[in-house]
Amino acid sequence: METKTQFQIYQKLKNGYGESWNLWKNIARQATNGEFGNPDAFCSNVDLTNWMSATIETKDEEIIEHIMKICKRDPRSGKSYNRRNCNSKR
Repeated sequence: METKTQFQIYQKLKNGYGESWNLWKNIARQATNGEFGNPDAFCSNVDLTNWMSATIETKDEEIIEHIMKICKRDPRSGKSYNRRNCNSKR
């Protein structure tokens, strides 16, 4: 049995089509106050709105200090980081 990578799965995505998109669109359409956002802003052009995430769990102070040096804030603050607010290189 072949295991597909996330990249292989991503390559088969079509803008605005798929079970997850349909679910989000249906939920958003039923919302009364826009509380589920605008899925079309994301699914109409997957290449422009695609993002990846990662989670790091550590108690090693050396790693935490390195993250603070790069991102200029404490990773234990509970705030998320992205390329816009963390000056990291891909």
